[in-house]
Amino acid sequence: MIISPVHALVSLYQVRGGQFKYSGHCCNFARDTAVFHNKLPLLPEECDVIIMQVYQDFRVQRLVVEQWLKYLEAHHPTFRSRQVAIDWKQLSQLPLDSSVHGCLRTVETQNLPEPNQDLGPPQEGLNPGDEAPLFTPGFVPNVSTRQTEIEQLHAAAFHNETPMIITMPLVHGTPLNEHAGHTIAIDAFPSFFPTGKADYNAPRDIEVSMIEWAAHLMRFKDGRFAQHPRFHYWALNTIL
Repeated sequence: MIISPVHALVSLYQVRGGQFKYSGHCCNFARDTAVFHNKLPLLPEECDVIIMQVYQDFRVQRLVVEQWLKYLEAHHPTFRSRQVAIDWKQLSQLPLDSSVHGCLRTVETQNLPEPNQDLGPPQEGLNPGDEAPLFTPGFVPNVSTRQTEIEQLHAAAFHNETPMIITMPLVHGTPLNEHAGHTIAIDAFPSFFPTGKADYNAPRDIEVSMIEWAAHLMRFKDGRFAQHPRFHYWALNTIL
């Protein structure tokens, strides 16, 4: 996600036995502008990731990220056309080789209710439609602002003497339309498509459906697509 201009947003859960499941719908959000993120790499705290339960370390290697960005800048069409700028100063803030778990936003809970749990028939005299749910199993990042939440809070705290009023954040955003011809796959998963080729919306002599495209990639011998934590969910949701 650190080097992806487009982020594929999906809610993942690890259930007992080590298996994964996802809920809701996958949304593709452009980073920072209405098209995509125009400055990379992202710092870990800038990634739209919320860890509900810690189960593994998150390792970042600065030299690996740097090598990827240099290669993408030379070969990937989105990077080569200068639609994305590489922020080398921000790259220097990444660790050489260590976990960035402490930089990520986390939520620790022991009893997280199942989002789609069947609660049975409503009690008498109560209309279930009148009660607002305590939580929803998804969120939409605000892509209309160029400032992070921390930068906005610092600006309000140190450059404004009037009392700061914190209101309920609005849930809104502009997801990308998967059926509008955007080359979402090569920007959401640049490590899979480093030269920017083979997007399912790319022009071809023989038309290929999304189902055929995804099925071919999922059968790759090395399993790179099938074993990715988000790609198979994103592909399935896009097909549906």
